Amino acid sequence: MSNITAAPPTPYLLYSMQWSISLIGVLGNALVLHIYLKKKDRTPSEFFILTIAGCDLSLCLAATAFTMLPVLIPVVLAIPIALPFCLCGNFIFDFINTLSTLLVIIVTGNRWLAVCKPHYYRIYFCHERAVLLLLTSCICAGVNTIPGAIICKKVYFDFNEDLLKIKVTWISIRIILLIIASIIMITIYTIVANHMHGATKKREKRAKTSIQIEATSLTTGETVKHIE
Repeated sequence: MSNITAAPPTPYLLYSMQWSISLIGVLGNALVLHIYLKKKDRTPSEFFILTIAGCDLSLCLAATAFTMLPVLIPVVLAIPIALPFCLCGNFIFDFINTLSTLLVIIVTGNRWLAVCKPHYYRIYFCHERAVLLLLTSCICAGVNTIPGAIICKKVYFDFNEDLLKIKVTWISIRIILLIIASIIMITIYTIVANHMHGATKKREKRAKTSIQIEATSLTTGETVKHIE
């Protein structure tokens, strides 16, 4: 009997689901880019929305490419490009995910200033500051991506349990940072929602008071005419 074992089946169902999700992301983000790129006078918030849409579009395209390559390229041909494939994939996914997270936090702060502190909005969110924030976010995302690429390279050349633990720890730290970012965004948007709700209540109260004053004035005027 032969000892040769069959290769594990390719998870085409999983790949199909990933491609479908990526296709939806590509179409949605392409539509956002098409709409906002047609605008001539873009605000800083729209500038960040365009950047986030571009990042998400790039991530969807990269995810499609990196899930198609293992299917299209035979294993023998894929071995020489395994390390560049791993490094490039880790860098692209980590960089875009980190950059998108930072930009979403910036947009959250942008909305908080625009709604809660409108007098400071133009001071802190001019176009020059928007470009500076984008460049700073790119640098932070790049620095944050380097450890993942180094770990990927070390695991490829010298695989052992310690390196695997380091990789799992690094991924866990990234997940924790994403959770913290989500908590920050939820908290800020809750503050914005409460502020908008309070402002709506104040407007309704002022309108009600104004109606009562007008009604009182009309009643008083009719009484004076009746007396005359």
